Amino acid sequence: MQWSAAVTHVLQLVVLRRLQGRLAEIEPAARAAAEGYAASYPLCRCAHLHVLAELGRADEARAGLDALAPHGFDALDFDETWLAAVAFLGETAYALGEADHATTLYEQLAPYADRVALSTPEISVGSVSRYLGLLAAASGRAEAAGAHFEHAVAYDTRTGARPYVALALENLAVLAGDRELLAQAIDAYAALGMDVLAERASRLL
Repeated sequence: MQWSAAVTHVLQLVVLRRLQGRLAEIEPAARAAAEGYAASYPLCRCAHLHVLAELGRADEARAGLDALAPHGFDALDFDETWLAAVAFLGETAYALGEADHATTLYEQLAPYADRVALSTPEISVGSVSRYLGLLAAASGRAEAAGAHFEHAVAYDTRTGARPYVALALENLAVLAGDRELLAQAIDAYAALGMDVLAERASRLL
């Protein structure tokens, strides 16, 4: 269907532009998809909130997250899109430091730690464990977060999800204050041509 192709295109560009450090380019299209399919395809809303949070538009992202949160985020359909939707919300809650929402999302996502966060057939965004790490970190559970990030590095290495290995390495390095791990993340970004993320991580050194 035409609407499905259009939504798939936007979601795939959100994932790609995030890895390229170019999310500002896709924000208008992500907003249009979120508004156009707010009720029928909530994954688009979650993707747009992730874009807003990554771009530093915290107030707008927080309002959108709060709007989805009542009744345990039951506005999200528990279907083939759910893991990717919660992954986007996990990134959002982490970026905003939203501990309460992070705790709720963590409890819902925890049974799926050994899965890949995907929406069939549109997108895959790496190991669920990385998002559990972000949610644990946002809710102040550093030890649990570290274990999840370590698992994500191993899992994404095994599945060949190299961009997400780099992201998990950076997350773990920031959590632990480990310059050596951060250097590994920078090298991993550089090897994949993810120059914007490599530069961002370099500034943390």
